[in-house]
Amino acid sequence: MTGFRQAARLALHGMALQRDLGLRVAWGVCLSGWTAVAVLIADRRPAALGIVLLTGIMLGLLSALIASRARRGFATAGQLERAFALPVIGTIGPILSTADHLRAAARRRRFFAGVLGLICVYGLAVALCWLA
Repeated sequence: MTGFRQAARLALHGMALQRDLGLRVAWGVCLSGWTAVAVLIADRRPAALGIVLLTGIMLGLLSALIASRARRGFATAGQLERAFALPVIGTIGPILSTADHLRAAARRRRFFAGVLGLICVYGLAVALCWLA
């Protein structure tokens, strides 16, 4: 009868852990008697979110690298000289109007707003996983 009481006590304790902390509890019974053993299984949602975050960062870096390699122009005069093995006599700098400056500033603001939004969504997802 003692083994049954111990098993019932562990079962109640395990249910309380599941309810209060959100932990999953696995149960096993020893073959030598009615002694119940509770094993706590760690919740894997935060680890999965971390893996998803790292995968997203790696894919973003890879796409940025591919986009930088896909450009068909030359960024500097040195690159042009190396590509054609000829000297460059002179270069013309970029001629930007006020509208071009405003478009570039708006593009930067949208980019940083998007990055901030993604960080907020990830933080919210992590917080919801910890609360659930």
